[in-house]
Amino acid sequence: MLKQIGPLAAALSLLIAQASPVWATESTHESTMTVTATRTEHRAGDVPVSVSLIGPEEIKASTATTLGELLQDIPGVELTDDSLAGMQRLVIRGESGARTLTLVDGQKISEQKSMSGAPLLMDINSIERVEVIKGPASVLYGSEAIGGVVNMITKKGGDRPLSLSLSSAWTSATNGWNNNLALFGSKGAWDYRISGSIADHGDRETPSETLDNSDYDIKSGNGYLGWNGDRLGMGLTLETYNADINSHTPEKAIEPPMTDFHLDLPEWSRKKAGFFVESRNLTGMVKKVRADVFTQKSFKDFANAMDIHVDMRPPMAMDGEIRIHTENDQETQGGLLQVDLSPYKNHLVIAGADLSRESLDADESIRVKNTFTGMGPMPIIKESTEQNHYEASLDTLALFAQDEWLMGPFTLTTGLRHTWTDSELDETTATVSDRSDKSSKTIGSIGLVWRAAPPLSFRTSVSQGYRTASLQQLYIGTSHGSDKSVLPNADLKAETSDNLEVGMHYETRGIVADLALFASRAENYITTTDVNPTTLTYNNMDEAETFGGELTLSAPLGSSGITPHLSGTVLRRTFETDTYKTRDTGSPRLSGKAGVRYDNEVPLLPGFHADLFMRAASEAKDYDPDKDTTETLAGWATLNLSTGLRFGKEEQFRTSLELTNLLDKAYTPSHSTLEAPGRAVAVKLSATF
Repeated sequence: MLKQIGPLAAALSLLIAQASPVWATESTHESTMTVTATRTEHRAGDVPVSVSLIGPEEIKASTATTLGELLQDIPGVELTDDSLAGMQRLVIRGESGARTLTLVDGQKISEQKSMSGAPLLMDINSIERVEVIKGPASVLYGSEAIGGVVNMITKKGGDRPLSLSLSSAWTSATNGWNNNLALFGSKGAWDYRISGSIADHGDRETPSETLDNSDYDIKSGNGYLGWNGDRLGMGLTLETYNADINSHTPEKAIEPPMTDFHLDLPEWSRKKAGFFVESRNLTGMVKKVRADVFTQKSFKDFANAMDIHVDMRPPMAMDGEIRIHTENDQETQGGLLQVDLSPYKNHLVIAGADLSRESLDADESIRVKNTFTGMGPMPIIKESTEQNHYEASLDTLALFAQDEWLMGPFTLTTGLRHTWTDSELDETTATVSDRSDKSSKTIGSIGLVWRAAPPLSFRTSVSQGYRTASLQQLYIGTSHGSDKSVLPNADLKAETSDNLEVGMHYETRGIVADLALFASRAENYITTTDVNPTTLTYNNMDEAETFGGELTLSAPLGSSGITPHLSGTVLRRTFETDTYKTRDTGSPRLSGKAGVRYDNEVPLLPGFHADLFMRAASEAKDYDPDKDTTETLAGWATLNLSTGLRFGKEEQFRTSLELTNLLDKAYTPSHSTLEAPGRAVAVKLSATF
């Protein structure tokens, strides 16, 4: 498959070499601009899909120590933790983290051996802005984008030869620190950035208790070197992220026959090197050509300890100890070629090729010790150790095109993507029957935007999404996470979804209003089914229907500096298999944030801003078909206050203070295992020289 891209790569490389471009530097856009939604720059109100933006000012003012905390108030977005306080994933419109695509500068963070998808393995201090697409985006971005896409755009250079920034954030919720140091600047055609962060967080304090084994440490570093000439620009990025995370196991998660359960992640790391070259404002029909290549390596050291007790015929009993240790080493090489064409006036065509190879090297050790009592005068002990090794790979080639026509106040956008996948189990010590799979998939999208008046636009779109089975699901399986092992299934089909959305966007004089109504139907969900009392297997069994709405509204009260704001989600989701149908899918029907923000000059307090707000969610019910029971998480509401100052000649000094959960409410958010922090104080100090 890798050879198939050769002719296309050569042609586009020749086009880059022969063009006479004028280079435009990548720079920080206004918070109302997005590039992720259509792979080209547009105002948020001019794209046919729902997109939420977190801009530089919001990130600078926030006391959030993780990206999950920064994104938690976006309508339609929930967080899931899998009992790991320092390792969050996004749930978008009820779709799990495995069905949400995570990007850094448009390049995928891949995870081929996880039940829950790729976590947010990125330091918040290195992020310039975040763009979140809600709803299927597979036409432009491929697999995993059924629920949506989160794209983290990193900081680049500065506006003078040398700048230094320092920041330090502390939170009482974990008695934890997040410290960052960065050097950056620009000189002539060159710009650069070097940054490093250290985060050290202890056990989480909640209204109910201190969550033992919920601590985590993270060390990360980033480097960027770019050159922006008159005709051509290019950039090199280096990223490293290393997390040591403990896992807290709530008492309710330990049920007979299990008597003890503990997970530990002494290392989950990611290293990446990426390079891009881009030409813009080319002569003739070609307007932009960009090529990206990257190599990425992630490593996960994962330990699982579980004890069980089984009462047999009295007085006989069995006590078991299961110890599982896994090391997953995954390498990804990828490349993207994109050409922006304008064949006619008011007509833009984006065409490209996306190529990647994901290689997984997994080693698993399973040690079982069973002690039988009551069968004789002495206990009977049986021990066994199993060593498994897997080497698997997934090649993906995709060709995509998007056609955009501007017709007066209307913009019609259509898209098409065809993907070929070729996966193989290259080597294993396990006994398997199938070792390879080839498949292909074509999907499309169509959207219409009507700019009814300069500040008001309406949008509608129909889009398809898909998700290919992971190497774990196809060839490896897993022994982690429960008292049952899960077998692979090489016959799995890709998950698919169809999405309909209508919405409106209004933005003028500080007033921002955005409304989206959506419906989707997903099929061939990959889930687990019983093989026998101790074993499961992956199968395409489940379907889901989702209906909902999202609202964002803020409107300043004249020149007072006071701005009431509201954001929220209404979500109804139905989950169906061959054996049951339920609306208890773990998401609340209502969730959101409302408050009053103040941002104005006051005597002796330059650059003062404050926000008094409430976060809230209705109850969330989650049906467990294995136990035929429904768990209910109670609804909740918290009162919070954030405030800060910007001062200095260039507002180069900042202080931020946030008081969260002021009423010390005990609650567990939907899709989360860990109870949320109680009343807490967070402080952040930053300076730029």
